[in-house]
Amino acid sequence: MPAPPHIRPSKDKDAAAVLVELLKPGAWIPPAHGRWLPVIEALLEAFLRHFDRAVLAQLLDHQRALPPSASAAARAARMAGGIDRFAQNMSDAGAGSAPSSRGSRPWKASRRKESAKKSGVGRSE
Repeated sequence: MPAPPHIRPSKDKDAAAVLVELLKPGAWIPPAHGRWLPVIEALLEAFLRHFDRAVLAQLLDHQRALPPSASAAARAARMAGGIDRFAQNMSDAGAGSAPSSRGSRPWKASRRKESAKKSGVGRSE
């Protein structure tokens, strides 16, 4: 029986897990907060799973392009740059529409609109 459509293939989960390992959150989390490391790693991995395969593959390629001796800070900066470029591309894709008041995060505005529709906010009945 095939997996439900809302569950991503294991390749995506593996890519997200590999990215978390490459980022080495333990290297930049202060020792006093070390008890939270498993939670931070799980949240980071869950966040990365929201991206499609192409984005995860590109982020992995960017991480693999760094030398093995690259610091955790360099890896985090490369990852942030990749995610920022993705967000900018998403914003540019909607360039024909009215500019968002939230900068380069058009998906946030659309989620607020959807939420308002579902809750009935803004309806005059």
